[in-house]
Amino acid sequence: MITHIHGTLIAATPTFAILEASGVGYKIFITAITYGKLPPLQSNCLLHTVHVIREQSQALYGFLHSAACDLFETLLGVTGIGPKSALSILGHISETEFSHAIAAEDVTTLSKIPGIGKKTAQRLLIEMRDKLPIHDSVNYVSHASTTPQQQTIPWKLAINALVNLGYSATVAQKAVSKTIQSKGESAPHDLANLIADSLNNI
Repeated sequence: MITHIHGTLIAATPTFAILEASGVGYKIFITAITYGKLPPLQSNCLLHTVHVIREQSQALYGFLHSAACDLFETLLGVTGIGPKSALSILGHISETEFSHAIAAEDVTTLSKIPGIGKKTAQRLLIEMRDKLPIHDSVNYVSHASTTPQQQTIPWKLAINALVNLGYSATVAQKAVSKTIQSKGESAPHDLANLIADSLNNI
């Protein structure tokens, strides 16, 4: 398996890059986000890669960071998600935003990704929630005084309400987390007040 390629960037487009290493040119499919962060042509470049082998084809998919590469591989294990769909997801949403969306069960954000409809978004929520270390590595509510109830039902409903009002999942999560952290034990337990206070923190 080819885990990374370190070579000279000799060509780049929003969909693929070509790295030359030891006299061999490797065509690597990338996202538009990766394309925007590539170094100038003829510069040294390292891309973390996933080598996808199909019955009638082989292809390399590359990312600047190993975290994106790992997420791409994980997405390939989701029913109905192939390399093109996985690349589309990572081309329109960062790894952090994706993890936030999964944790918040944010179907709206996921279904806005080109090629990902509502049914696929729901499938992502079901199959990815146990595959990402969200609850360990992404700590939305870190205040010691928050209760499990504040971190689950009203917390998630408040985030979903803000998303339905047009705010992004990231903004909504930060606002609700800030509300609970700042108020501590006096944080509102009812959904309406939690939403109202969170709106003031946007």
